[in-house]
Amino acid sequence: MLINLSRGRNVNRWFKGWFFFSITQVMGFRYLTNKYHNARGYRREVLQSTVAGNDEANQMLHQFSPYKRHFPEVNENQWSQLCRLCLSLKSWNLKVNMISRKDIDSIVPNHIVPSMSISLVNRFSAGDSVIDVGTGGGLPGLPMAILFPDTQFTLLDSNRKKMTIVQEIASSADLNLPNVRVVVSRAEDHLEKYDYMLGRAVSAVPSFLGFSSHLIRSPSNHASSAHDSPRKGLYYVKGGDFKHELEEEAGIQNYTLHAISNMVPSLLTDKQLLFIPTAEIISFYHRKESITVPTVKKEVNISRNNSNKRSIKK
Repeated sequence: MLINLSRGRNVNRWFKGWFFFSITQVMGFRYLTNKYHNARGYRREVLQSTVAGNDEANQMLHQFSPYKRHFPEVNENQWSQLCRLCLSLKSWNLKVNMISRKDIDSIVPNHIVPSMSISLVNRFSAGDSVIDVGTGGGLPGLPMAILFPDTQFTLLDSNRKKMTIVQEIASSADLNLPNVRVVVSRAEDHLEKYDYMLGRAVSAVPSFLGFSSHLIRSPSNHASSAHDSPRKGLYYVKGGDFKHELEEEAGIQNYTLHAISNMVPSLLTDKQLLFIPTAEIISFYHRKESITVPTVKKEVNISRNNSNKRSIKK
C-alpha cells in the first residue's frame, strides 16, 4: 500500500497557513475594534467636556442676568467677554489663589459687578490713562478694560505669579485685550503718571494713598486745561464704614461715596465706591510725610524716605 506523504504535508501546510491567517484576522479585527471604541470614547469625553463647558458658561451668563438692566451701555459681546473672564479666573483659581476660594463661586456678585459699578459713575474716554494699583487677580482693571476698549489700562502688582496669569488671561484668544498692560512692580517704585487710579479693598485708604498718591497726574502737567476733568482721580471699591480713616486719619475732606447697592439695586452688598478727586490726592501727597497710618501690628509713618524699608502688600 502506497501512502502519499506529500499530500499530507500539503494539508499540514494548508492548515498552518489557514490557522495563522485566522489568528491574524482575529487580532486585526480586535485592534480595529479597540481603536474604534477608543475613538468613540475620546469623542464622548470631548463631547461631555464641551457640554459641561457650555453648561458652565450658561450658568455664568445666568448669574449676570439680574444685573444687565443696570448696565445699558454694555453690549452682548462685552457680556460674553465678562463671562469668559469669570470662567478663566475660576479655572486658574484651581492652581493659584487669584480670588478667595471660598468666594469664587460668587465671583459675579461679589467681584465683577462691584468692579463694573465704576462705569456707572464715570465713563472713561479714548486717550485716558488708567492704573489699577494692587490689581491682584486683575480686578477691577480687566472688567474695566472690557467695558472701555479705547482706554489704556495699566494693571500693577508686585506678585509676579499672579501677574503672569493676568497677562495670560488678557492676551488669550477668549478676551484679546490689547488695551491692557501688565506691570510687575511695587507701587512705590512705579514712577509713571496717570489720569485715573483704581483700587479694590487693597488696604486702608490712608495706606493706599501713602504708596500710590504719586501716580496721579497733576492738572498742571497737561498741555491744555481742556484735558482736566472734575471726575479724574481715584475710584476705590471697599466694604464697610471707612469715613473715619478718610477724614480723621488721612485728612481727606473732599470725596464722594456711592453705595453700590443703590446703583445696582438687585445686588446685596455693603461695598461702596469711593471717589477722591485729583486735587485732593495731590494735596495728600504733599502732606503725607506728617501722616501716621495705624496698622494691625504697629504704626507706620508714611514717608518717601521710609518707603523702601517697608512694603505694604495687598
